[in-house]
Order: sequence, then C-alpha cells, then structure tokens
Amino acid sequence: MYRTPLLVFFVTVLLANVAKGQESDKPFHIGVGIGPSFLPGINDADSLGGSPGVGLNLHLLDAGYAIGKRFGITLSWVGGAHVFHAKFYQPSNGGDPFILEDKHTIKYGLVAIGPMYTFHITDRSFIDLKARVGRFYAGEKVNSTNYSMEQNTWSLGYSAGASYRLTLTSHFYVSAAADYASGKFEANRNVARLHVVNLNVGVGVQF
Repeated sequence: MYRTPLLVFFVTVLLANVAKGQESDKPFHIGVGIGPSFLPGINDADSLGGSPGVGLNLHLLDAGYAIGKRFGITLSWVGGAHVFHAKFYQPSNGGDPFILEDKHTIKYGLVAIGPMYTFHITDRSFIDLKARVGRFYAGEKVNSTNYSMEQNTWSLGYSAGASYRLTLTSHFYVSAAADYASGKFEANRNVARLHVVNLNVGVGVQF
C-alpha cells in the first residue's frame, strides 16, 4: 500500500542521475521532524462530541531530490495522533440524564510523492514548496465503560506545504515546515474528510 510512492521516488532519482548527472553538489536531502498537529473541522458540534485539541505529528521521512536548479521531486511519510476525552449527557429510560465519558483516539498517516520547487535564499538556506499525492490512512477508536468502537479508512490523499532548510555543515541541516493534508474519514461524525495541519521542526542530511 505504501510501496508505490517509494518506488516511484527512487526510480525517478535513478533516471534523473542517468539522464542529466548531478547539477547540484548535494541534490539529495532526507530528514525527520516532530511537532504539533491540528484537526480543523472536528469540534464539540460533531455527533460524537469532544474536541481533539492539539495532537502530535511525526515526520518519519521527508526526502527531496533536485532534478534541476529549482525543480525536484519530494517524498513524505508522516503520521500523527490526537487523544482526548468527551462527556455526553444522555437521558436514561426514566428520563433522568446521566453522564457517559469516552476516550477518543484519532490517528492518521500519509505516504505521498510529488513535485518540489526550491527557492535559494542564500548559499546555506532554502525554501521548498511541495505538493504531493499518495496513500492516506485515517482511523478513530472510542473506548468507554459501556462500549468500544474502532473505524479505519484507506483512501487517496494529498498534501501541500513549505519547508525551510538551513545548512549547518556540509552534510547536515535543520528545518522548519508547515503542511496541510487531507483524506477520506469514515467515522461516526458529521465530516467526510479528515483535514490535518502539521507544524514541525527537524534535522536531516544532504549529499
């Protein structure tokens, strides 16, 4: 399920090297990142109640290859989770209200590939604009004293974002990035798609 974007990325890198050679001293970069995650559109008004608040995202793979001076190809593997509690006030058979507390976990993942455009700010700093499409996973798990439920969805997803890279040494860099991603979300909510906004900082190598 995740192999197609990975295969396309590395085949493109190989063909670009064979066809054009390396126009940049260090055309390839790969890094990891971590930061907060936000789920706009999911709040207390949803049928399951509760607000996911701020979650955590892990950018497990952030790779890019410069085919020309400005254009390139990018590969991303990101995942995240939001854990929160919700309280429901429901009438019993006798009409008296009671409180039901649930623990919710919303999780997501995306492996995607797409084009990249790089702005050279200085010899040591760059801004990469990226648009990607790939395999998106979204799921929600609900646990309470009375019941449990879990729903998972796989779909075609997409993402767009920008990252800033600052070279520290000849092979190492630090980065800051902002990304938006979206995919199908089949949970018991009044939303059909999961929208994700991620901010992260990271480190990487280039060669």
